[in-house]
Amino acid sequence: MGNAGSGIELFVEGWETGFGPIDRWYFYKGHVVGRLVSGYFVANERSGEIRGFEEEQYWKEYLAERDLVPKYWTRWHTGNWRWLDDYAFALLLIGALVLIPLLGATARFLNRWIAGEARFRLRRNPALIIFSLLLLLLFRLLLDNFPSSF
Repeated sequence: MGNAGSGIELFVEGWETGFGPIDRWYFYKGHVVGRLVSGYFVANERSGEIRGFEEEQYWKEYLAERDLVPKYWTRWHTGNWRWLDDYAFALLLIGALVLIPLLGATARFLNRWIAGEARFRLRRNPALIIFSLLLLLLFRLLLDNFPSSF
């Protein structure tokens, strides 16, 4: 995927030009499935074959025939799906200045909690909030590295 200044485009090895502009898309079972600004497409990532559709009905029939409709969750993308790429330097800086002390405080609290010396009290100890923030960051990193639908 790339952006040539006129929207998101899909580039296939061996092609001189991209395919698009793409409105939104998702990854599923080795395919990129999406909506163009005017139409629909299905791209096989292994073979490089791209099928375009002008009508939504034919596109949905094609997806159903080939089991390319996610059963549980469709993760639509509209831009750079790797959020981490855009903020990698900032995350490194945040990690060095903030996350390491937060991890230390969380580990200390969990150690005291397991030993029975501490209780979860949000007004007295922010460890639960800190732990929740760390889980949220971990969830975001997992989404960046596993962009597929389920």
